[in-house]
Amino acid sequence: MLTNSVEIRKEEKPELRGRRPAANAAGAPEPLLGHEIEFSGGSQRSEWSVMSEEEMREQLVNAIKARAQFTYAFYKEFSAEIGPDRTREIMKRAVHKRGLEIGKRFAKFAPSDMVGLKDAFLAFVPDPEVTFNPRVESCSEAGIDIELTTCPLRDAWRQAGATDDEVVIMTDIAGAIDKGTFEGAGFSFEPDTWQPGRQGCCRLHIRPGKS
Repeated sequence: MLTNSVEIRKEEKPELRGRRPAANAAGAPEPLLGHEIEFSGGSQRSEWSVMSEEEMREQLVNAIKARAQFTYAFYKEFSAEIGPDRTREIMKRAVHKRGLEIGKRFAKFAPSDMVGLKDAFLAFVPDPEVTFNPRVESCSEAGIDIELTTCPLRDAWRQAGATDDEVVIMTDIAGAIDKGTFEGAGFSFEPDTWQPGRQGCCRLHIRPGKS
């Protein structure tokens, strides 16, 4: 679920001014998926021309939530057509395949550089404090255990009216990307997604791969 997120990238183009995201039909700003900056004079120091850091963080969380709401709507519509079990199976398979592609960037740490994997993976999390706020519970040669203490995906599903049972299903679907990511990188991974009553959200249990 963690890698199923939005990356903010700077397009460092000379004399290109930052701008707010375009408004949708309802007049609300669309979630920002990237941002632009301008260079000040001839220096290489970039300056935000419009959006503050706080606004950028809000846009990042909104973009993640918007995607979560889309996947929930997708799940509901397809469940009505082909049934929830079949929908869940297909969505997990598709998400897992995406994870396999993401995992390639971490393959250099396989099969057993757990510290290297942990550092690279945490650096990949977009603005962790306002998104998933991962907490490393343990990291050793035996493996890595990480708790995601917050989750804008789960928050979005609840805001969309999902029941606890549906949130369990949606976190299971979203968690398939983490399984794909670490398996694609050459490690072993067991999903441990959110359950009602649990503090925090999902937990990641990553173990060395086969030599």
